[in-house]
Formats: sequence, structure tokens, C-alpha cells
Amino acid sequence: MNKFDYQPRFHGMQVYLTKKVVLTEVPHVDQNVGLLDWLFRTTKEGYLPLLDVHELEVLLNKIVSWYEFKYPSKTLMVVSEKDELTKMMTIEELKNRLTPKEVAFLENHYRMGNGQNFIDGTLSFEVGDLSGKPHYLNADVKSGQLVGDLGIFASLIKRGSITLEELSKILSICPEYYTTTLRRILFHHEYDTILLNTFLSLVTLTLRNHEDELCKEARQKRAKLWTMEASTLIGEDHTINGESVLEPRILSTKDLKGQKPKKLVLGIMENTYANYHPKK
Repeated sequence: MNKFDYQPRFHGMQVYLTKKVVLTEVPHVDQNVGLLDWLFRTTKEGYLPLLDVHELEVLLNKIVSWYEFKYPSKTLMVVSEKDELTKMMTIEELKNRLTPKEVAFLENHYRMGNGQNFIDGTLSFEVGDLSGKPHYLNADVKSGQLVGDLGIFASLIKRGSITLEELSKILSICPEYYTTTLRRILFHHEYDTILLNTFLSLVTLTLRNHEDELCKEARQKRAKLWTMEASTLIGEDHTINGESVLEPRILSTKDLKGQKPKKLVLGIMENTYANYHPKK
């Protein structure tokens, strides 16, 4: 059976309900056993994260440094109007200083799941039929809406534009079409969403617990300002089942059966390499 013939397993009811992973109280990607354990399990399923563990740690440090510079402790501890520099340091300005891959991750772009299609604004993919002929479709990477010529699928689609998820449901009752590529896109988007939500909550955790900041009150205020501003990354409604995706869920390390961060990182690397280079 093709590994994309099933839905993501999410690894736990809490992950399924909240669309984010339960973290340990470690403000680092490469040492947070909760996140590493989830990445280890999902890469074994065939998930290929757009950013690897090291790249996620780099992005985390960029965002934390940005907010520590934007809101220094001395300004957080007094009541005053925001200065001009603080006003200019918006989320959009932050994204202007990130790599295309980092921006695509934060904007949760739809992608093929092979590291490609993160720069172009349009995602191109194919749907095969029983004769083996490929039919090409395009979708907007941000919204997942089909764009351009729908070809032979125009007769199946009753309205002007639909999402990739809606297309998948339509084609699921049409056995004459092969949708492996489409399922792979949606498979990765499901896990990309969970990883993004978890990463955003880890930024909150890091800002609250950052070891370079001695003043606890300043850390709390800075983290709160981050959660208020970061909602623009994920839309106005940033709650899932009544819980903000920006609010970290904390798990005791003893519940992870003594797993070691280094071992998990090595396992993630091995799984990712195996998925990028499958045995022939």
C-alpha cells in the first residue's frame, strides 16, 4: 500500500484535538523531547518537514531575538507609548528578513512534500487516469484554492473555485483517477499545520523562559505581546477547540520514557534521508 493512502495518525488524541504537540519545558527545538519525539514518529511515516531541526532552531532564535530587541526590558517595565522603531518592527518586517523557506513555513504553504514548490506562488501537480495520462492542475500555495484551467475536471466542479481538500473529496468517489500526489500534498499540509502550531507555541514558551532575560515580569509581558501580534500569521481565529495554538501545552519529561534528544535527532535525520532516498 502506498504510504500516502492513509490519513495522518497525529499520535495522540490531544494532538488530534488541538492540532499541536505537547511540549516539555525546554525552550529549544533541538532539546525539546516532546517535539523531537513527535518528529521522530512522523518522519517514520513519510513526513518530510520543510525545515529540519537545525533550521527550526535558527528560526526560533531569529524570532526571539527580534522580540527581545523590539521590546527591551527597560521599556516593558514602564508605561509609555510605543516608539517609532517598535511600531515599524511588524510581523511583515520580520518576514522580510527571513529566508523563503522560513516564510513558507510560517505562512503554512501547501507543498509537494519533497522540499520543492516553496518559492513559486503556484503549486503544480498531476492527477492520473486509468489510461495513464496525467492531467495537470494548479493551486495557490497560501489558500490551497485551485487556479487556472481545470481541464477535464471542470465538469466535476460545480462552482468557480475549490480547495485541494474539496477536490480530494470529489475525486475520492471517482475511481478512474489516481490522486497519489494530491494525497501527499494534503498529508504534508496536515502535519505542517501541527508543526507550525507547535513551533509558534514553542516561541511563546521560549520568550517566557528565555535564560538571557533575568526579569520574569518582562518575559511574561514580551510573550503576551508576541501572542497578540503573531495571530496575524494564522488569521483572526487562532483557537482550535477553544484553545489558542500560541499557548504551549506542557508535558513532564518522565512521560516520554526516558528518550534522549540526541538519539531522537539522529533518528529524525535517518528517517528523513530514507524518505528522500527510498530504496529501489
